[in-house]
Amino acid sequence: MEKAVHSSTTSGPTVPGEPTKTGTSIIDTAASAVQSFAPVNQIHQHLCAFS
Repeated sequence: MEKAVHSSTTSGPTVPGEPTKTGTSIIDTAASAVQSFAPVNQIHQHLCAFS
């Protein structure tokens, strides 16, 4: 009997280029965290305008 192989255990296609560097990954994560605060900052500016 043949053993079943799950599709997630097989290697996928080869992606061209170098792997993403750790520094680049950290910068991308930090940038998206800062950008996600835009609505909060807009509310803060709106409330400060009434003070």
